[in-house]
Amino acid sequence: MYYNMDFENLDVEVGFPIATLVSEKDDMSVQTIPSQKVVFAIDLGAYEKQDWEEIFAWIQENGYEMQGKIYLQYLNDPNRPETEFLTKIIIPIK
Repeated sequence: MYYNMDFENLDVEVGFPIATLVSEKDDMSVQTIPSQKVVFAIDLGAYEKQDWEEIFAWIQENGYEMQGKIYLQYLNDPNRPETEFLTKIIIPIK
């Protein structure tokens, strides 16, 4: 989760599953993401060329609305051509 794009003072949230609770330390915080209904899509291509209009339209056309933060999962590493980048876009809905 990106909260800004200031690369000198980048504010991001990184998440991954853990088996047991850990304590907060320094500027690291711990959060639990509750179970929720989401819609997701996998985008193929350069990050800056992502087009989310189709997923937003699907949400609206099916009577849902966005709820909460949009999450991105980068499914492969950036050491490949931009045309092969895979990004999972996850949008909580209600």
